[in-house]
Amino acid sequence: MKLIEDDIKKIDTAEAQNSYDQLIASLFVLLTHHSLTHSDDSADAIVSKLNILCEHSDIEYYPDQHRVFLKMRKLWRIKQFKAGLSEMLH
Repeated sequence: MKLIEDDIKKIDTAEAQNSYDQLIASLFVLLTHHSLTHSDDSADAIVSKLNILCEHSDIEYYPDQHRVFLKMRKLWRIKQFKAGLSEMLH
């Protein structure tokens, strides 16, 4: 289990070094995909992207966006939880 966590951290670190604009663009793609497919599977990827954006070094220059991302992350974590709960019950 530790190996998987380390691999995820490496991926997150590499992705966090992407430009802020690229990360926002990829979040937009994920949100668009979700709005078209209504798939609960996209919640994990969206939460992950929001985590990276909230921790990005450039976020300090965009306090309003930071607040929006934090609110979005909270909402998407709820969706993520509900999707996981739904899977467990079925």
